[in-house]
Amino acid sequence: MKRLINKRLVKRGSGKQGRYFPVTKAHRGISITADLLTKYFDERILNCEDEFIIESPYFKKNIDYNEFELEQALLNFSNIIGGFITYMLIQSMNAANKITDHIKDNVEKDITVEDWVEDAISQLRPSLLPFFKFMIFPFLQTVAGNVNKMGGGPDKPGNLAKVLMNYSFKPPLYTLDDKTIHELVS
Repeated sequence: MKRLINKRLVKRGSGKQGRYFPVTKAHRGISITADLLTKYFDERILNCEDEFIIESPYFKKNIDYNEFELEQALLNFSNIIGGFITYMLIQSMNAANKITDHIKDNVEKDITVEDWVEDAISQLRPSLLPFFKFMIFPFLQTVAGNVNKMGGGPDKPGNLAKVLMNYSFKPPLYTLDDKTIHELVS
């Protein structure tokens, strides 16, 4: 219990027979920085804002739809996510963030930093697939083929919007047809 209390995951109630209670995320020292860093990244980058406030080449959202092709869109997605992961790993080891200040045991320090990293990465999970689909949608030939198959093709108003709605909002949201998967893997 002492280790859990030191990691700020559990607190003890008052009195000689005080009970132990789990600490909410809002009161966990090690989770707050990871949560805030990830939430900010999610809101500023993954949810279509201009750029992350931290001045770093890793956090620029450089999308010029006129110049990119699918391979470049995939690389750009990888760079954005990889840049965040790299920055987050650096910050997890940064003593100035005081993630391990309250811990004396080196093994516990390592476990605490691992937990911090896990918290930060797990916070991204809900946004990764929608952001991935957003990044690649304009470059998929299979999507263009679906628009072309519709009556009036790409020139008919609303055809692209219908395909986009099916692609983005119609369940299943996180599976793609065989042709699209083949195009991505190729």
